[in-house]
Amino acid sequence: MNVRYEKTKFDAFQTIEVDVKASMDNVFNLISTTEGIQQWFPQLSFEEADGELYVNFDMGDGTNEQSIVIQKEASTHITFTWAIGEVEFKLTDHGDITHLYFHERMPFEFDHVAEDFTGWQLQIENLKSVAETGEQKAMEQSTFDRIYQNVRQNIF
Repeated sequence: MNVRYEKTKFDAFQTIEVDVKASMDNVFNLISTTEGIQQWFPQLSFEEADGELYVNFDMGDGTNEQSIVIQKEASTHITFTWAIGEVEFKLTDHGDITHLYFHERMPFEFDHVAEDFTGWQLQIENLKSVAETGEQKAMEQSTFDRIYQNVRQNIF
C-alpha cells in the first residue's frame, strides 16, 4: 500500500494506492453498494432519496452523518462528501488485479484530520482483505497508534 500526504494552507490530502487481487466489478461493488461496503466498513450504507444518492455513516448513537455522492461512474469511480471534505475512489482494471486509487481532502478546520486519515488507511486495508479473502482484517490499537503518529508527523 502506497500512502502519500500533501497539504495547503487550508486542506490536508491523503492518497492511498493499492493493488487488489479481485475483479474490478467485485471491488466496485464493495465501494458502491450497501451490501458491499458493509462487509469492510459496517457503519456505512447507501440511500437513494429524491433522485440523489447518499452515504450514511452510523455514528453508533442512533444518529447518522449523511454524505452526498458527487460522482459515480459504473465500475470505475465514486466520489462523495465526507464530513466537510470529500473522498474519491478510482479503479483501474489490470486483469485479475484491480488498482485502487483513494484520495481524501479534508480541511484543517475539521478537528480530527489525523484520526480520519488513520481510519481510512485501516479501512482500505480492510477493503483489500475482504476483496481478496472474504474476511475483515483484524484491527489493533497499536496499529492505529503507529499510523496516527505517522499521519501527524506528515500533516502537522
